[in-house]
Amino acid sequence: MSDSNKLFEDFLDNCHLMIAYLDPRFNFIKVSSRYAEADNRDVSFFPGKNLFDLFPNTENEKIFRRVVKTGKPYVAQAREFAYPENPERGTSYWDWNLVPIKDGLAGVSGLILTVINVTEWKNTEFKLRESEEKLGGVFEASPDAIITTDLNGLITVCNPAFLKLTGFSSASEVSKVSIFDLLAPESLEEAMLVYKNAADGRIDKDQEFTFLRKDKSRFSAGISINPIRDSTGNPALFVTVITNITERKEASREILKLASLVEHSADFIGLADLDGRIIYLNEAAQKMSGFDGIEEYKKATLFDFAVDDDRVMVSRELIPALQSEGGWRGELFLKNNKSGTKIMAEVDVFYVYDPNDGQPVAIASISRNITRRKQIEKEVIESRNLLYTLIDNSPALIYIKDIEGRYVLVNRPFADMVGIPRENITGKTDYDFQPKEIADVFRKTDMETIAAGTTSKLEEKAVLDDGKHTFLSYKAPLFGADGRPYAICGISTDISTIKQAEESLRRSEARLSNAQRVAHMGFWDWNIVTNELFWSDEIYRIFGLEPQEFGATYEAFLGYVYPDDRELVVNSVEQSLKNEREYNIDHRIMLSDGEIRYVHEQGEVTRDPSGRPVNMVGTVLDITQRKRIEKERERLILDLQAALAKVKTLSGFIPICASCKKIRDDEGYWQQIEEYITEHSDVELSHGLCPECRTTLYPELYGKKNQ
Repeated sequence: MSDSNKLFEDFLDNCHLMIAYLDPRFNFIKVSSRYAEADNRDVSFFPGKNLFDLFPNTENEKIFRRVVKTGKPYVAQAREFAYPENPERGTSYWDWNLVPIKDGLAGVSGLILTVINVTEWKNTEFKLRESEEKLGGVFEASPDAIITTDLNGLITVCNPAFLKLTGFSSASEVSKVSIFDLLAPESLEEAMLVYKNAADGRIDKDQEFTFLRKDKSRFSAGISINPIRDSTGNPALFVTVITNITERKEASREILKLASLVEHSADFIGLADLDGRIIYLNEAAQKMSGFDGIEEYKKATLFDFAVDDDRVMVSRELIPALQSEGGWRGELFLKNNKSGTKIMAEVDVFYVYDPNDGQPVAIASISRNITRRKQIEKEVIESRNLLYTLIDNSPALIYIKDIEGRYVLVNRPFADMVGIPRENITGKTDYDFQPKEIADVFRKTDMETIAAGTTSKLEEKAVLDDGKHTFLSYKAPLFGADGRPYAICGISTDISTIKQAEESLRRSEARLSNAQRVAHMGFWDWNIVTNELFWSDEIYRIFGLEPQEFGATYEAFLGYVYPDDRELVVNSVEQSLKNEREYNIDHRIMLSDGEIRYVHEQGEVTRDPSGRPVNMVGTVLDITQRKRIEKERERLILDLQAALAKVKTLSGFIPICASCKKIRDDEGYWQQIEEYITEHSDVELSHGLCPECRTTLYPELYGKKNQ
């Protein structure tokens, strides 16, 4: 698929044609270099921009929307275009070929626009038409008299100027008159010689003669005689212009201009009589047909230009259409009679009518070589099929639903997902494939996207055969020519595996975070090269900060180290980096509120192949409570040692009364032995009787028993 994409892109990059590839909303995806050059821009300027933002044209936009809606190509000849930002470039004319790119069910997913600049040809056509109009105008409105006569001089056609000049009331009256009847006797012989010479192909120009009006009054004029020949080359009639020399020369120049335009046109221009025998071919027609000069082409007929396979069509379609409708336009293979090659041409055949009686007098043809255009159309179709293949083989689900939620288009992965042939999916809704609660959500998000009028991105759940899946969906409304949404297009990618991995990672991170919080231990990662320091949330808590409150750095960390311990920390880090010693220290930190905590740090250094330290990771353990316990233990030990020291004095010399057993203290006071021991030790005394004292004090109770 990537190779096909590259081929398509290479084609656009190297194609000498003007081609643009657009999405259904008329945003450029890619253009050929020739297309960009025509607008004096770089190829990279166009992707992502909207065609009608750059070249606003309401009529053209309606055509594009109709192609997207109907899926039918649009071909136009010589469409007018003016650059909105560069009006000085004038009006240009272009042949269009707008082809919709469809997926498997005829939905339009893109557009291929091929344009050919025919401005030069169109301007030539305008000039030709202008010249023809001028010629017709010259005949009807010219102040000069113009007539056509048969070989005997009988007038067949005349213009109003001739009637005015000669005094006749109508053309029908003149139709019974010979040109020789209107010549003065002294001019008759010379005029007849001029007509004879004209019939023989010798044109005598700028001859002055004396003419007679209807009332026999005289006037002098010059005549210009031009014979019209039949297919055999013989004169069939004469066209005579009766004028003064100056005006005659001007009219002659106009005719020469028209003849020059026709002769130098790049299109095939030919003329045949009503029997199909060729009367005239311009230079382009002679080159296309392989005829060299008038002697060759005047032996040919219309049938000699069509290839054998098309001759039946000429007989059954072209000739009947010409006879019944006055013309025919279509495509034919024209034959080059010299080389035998076939040329695909767009042919326009039509009658040339007599302006006076409206009867056809000749058959004209203007044809254009469209071989290259057909080749382009073929390449465009192949590119379109390539795009269809790419879309149909996309792993994503691609679909279009109408406003009512009915599917009108799905690609092959969508059909495979629901397990139904794609042709059977058309017309169905999400309620046919999903539980109601899920289908309700689909319908709700579709309508919200249509109402918003823009692309939406959302996660959606769907039930498949193997359970519930999560899809990342992009949905966009499709608009008709009237600007109203008529459907919604969606592209959905199954991200269930990604979501499961994300959930597993989230649970793992949560467990790690909980473990760090319970143990009061945090993790840090220091990129030595960039000086970027990462702290886990628990380190922030240990330092009295909100998790991820700021971007940690090594310098920021040192700012929290207790000033008296800062040198120890810096030296320990440097020793680990330089001498590969283990980083394992206890030190104090000072929080923002002045609280002092104790931490234990351990770290390991990672080095590049050259031994340069590039990274260091480690842990921070809050040991403040442990330090407090250690200090409390030390205090208790000292207290115990002091108590023991006092207890030892009881083992020394103690003055005691031999009679009452009282003890004298250091100040000379006598105390009961029980009070003295209690004050000078932690001993608590209880009272009882020994066996001897019991017998002595209570003989009545213990005497016999003892006995």
